[in-house]
Amino acid sequence: MVKEYEEIVLNFNNSRGNSIYSIYSFIKGKRPLVIITPQYEKTTKNNLIPMLYLINNGFNVFRYDNTFHKGNSYGNFEQFTLGSSLDDLEAVSRFIKNDERINTDYGVALLGISISSRTAFKFLSGHHNYYDIFLSLVGVVDMQSTLKAITHIDLVQETIDNPRKKWGLRKVINYEIDYDNFLKNCIGENYHNLQSTKNDVDKIKTNTYLLAAEQDPWINFEDCTIPFRDNSTILKEVYKIPHADHLLYKNPEAVKNAINKIVKILSRCFYSQEIPVDEINSPSESDLIRVHKLECKKKRKYQMVSCL
Repeated sequence: MVKEYEEIVLNFNNSRGNSIYSIYSFIKGKRPLVIITPQYEKTTKNNLIPMLYLINNGFNVFRYDNTFHKGNSYGNFEQFTLGSSLDDLEAVSRFIKNDERINTDYGVALLGISISSRTAFKFLSGHHNYYDIFLSLVGVVDMQSTLKAITHIDLVQETIDNPRKKWGLRKVINYEIDYDNFLKNCIGENYHNLQSTKNDVDKIKTNTYLLAAEQDPWINFEDCTIPFRDNSTILKEVYKIPHADHLLYKNPEAVKNAINKIVKILSRCFYSQEIPVDEINSPSESDLIRVHKLECKKKRKYQMVSCL
């Protein structure tokens, strides 16, 4: 069963004046808040399952769509960059701190997923007081290596070697983006390789938990902890999700293992209790189907909503 919860759709602007679509799901009372960042090519709807698990186990949840991405926020997907996703994370972080409708009195956690973890490392390097803990789920630590694994081209090195090279619009996974715009931002703003991630992590003060897939073809497991070598005190745990690759949604058991681990970490950090896996309240399959249908209706209803 899914616990009864309330939900508010919120639209607000980032620093560039672009509208961000978000959903705040909550149960009143002394409940910590978890911010779920959108993974690449995904939207609030894709983070519905972790939201339901978190609601069921004592946490409120804030989800949002990136600008220049899929979903209900501003902009065409082909113009997406890591810089635009950083603008969004900065706007979200300010918004949740300042909007009286959102309860942050009992702690706030940030959950990064895949490429959004790389944006989170950049954000956390310069913002030390926004989040109590950071959880990175299949988080990218080396954009150069990950992009090469996905596209089979060393885009970063070729662009560094030949800055005048034009790539145009190409697919990264399923959708076309402006490679030239994306790579210029990625390299110019220092997101592009393992060393740049380490440079950001060196400045982070937020306690961090890494959840990596055992069989991830896009991320070398051994690379995950390298950025923490000179700042190891913030790295509290590294968990290898068994029998999982980067696309967790293709393996329901891997999704369940990952979310159960997230719930256990959050319960330990915010409630000081070790919750056994068999005591985690999981939503039923029928509940997931029912809430998914409601989510689809919500996305369509608010698709053309302008920012407040």
